Amino acid sequence: MTSSTPHQPARPTARQRQQAADERRDRARTAREAAERAARRRRRTVVGLCAIAGLLVIALVVAAIVSTRQDDGPVAAPAGTTEQGGVLVGDPAAEHTVVVYYDYQCPFCAQFEAQTGPWLAEEREAGALAVEYRPISFLDEASQGYSTRAAAAAACVAGDSGADFAAFTDDLFAQQPEEGGSGLPEEVVLQAARDAGAGEEATACITDGTYAAWAEQTTQRAIDSGVTSTPTVLVDGQALQTQGLPAQADIEAALAS
Repeated sequence: MTSSTPHQPARPTARQRQQAADERRDRARTAREAAERAARRRRRTVVGLCAIAGLLVIALVVAAIVSTRQDDGPVAAPAGTTEQGGVLVGDPAAEHTVVVYYDYQCPFCAQFEAQTGPWLAEEREAGALAVEYRPISFLDEASQGYSTRAAAAAACVAGDSGADFAAFTDDLFAQQPEEGGSGLPEEVVLQAARDAGAGEEATACITDGTYAAWAEQTTQRAIDSGVTSTPTVLVDGQALQTQGLPAQADIEAALAS
């Protein structure tokens, strides 16, 4: 018998080993790239769903705010206010009327009052015009409800014939709190009312929040009429169109025209 040696497979050459290694790297790279593409698709899907969810939340919040400010029927209006929810200061028979929509929490409203308020007061006292102040509450979310609380307090002061409404408004703007807080404490608002000459009935009205619903409805009425920011100024019924904060010169130009 002839002995035989078992067949031994040929060892791969260096070139073959290099080719096999290259193929493994290619397969690994292809698998890695596929996994990365899948991860990117998942991330885009999650981001997209989060964005849609965020938009839905914003829409629901806006809808909730608007719905809470829809008229649920008439509410008691304070004495001394107009049908549009304003407080007319000055001679009702004056040739011109300037309407100012403002929010007691609005920094630009405080700036407008500081810059233009003294001139308006002079013109009002001279009988050249009357000023109708229309407090609204756009900034409740930035003041934990202070905008509505202050507007409601203003309505209480307006209902007191012995109180100086303009002085009360000046006082609140002079003490305007920063946005993001809880607004002026009730005692500070009450003291401003007392300093303006308001009596016990008006201060009790403030403490009770008697005109909170009225303030919300006048705000909705302002929104429905096209008011989108504060301060908004109307001269003889026409809204001023300005590039920035309404100024004395803008009002004078509107009066002259």
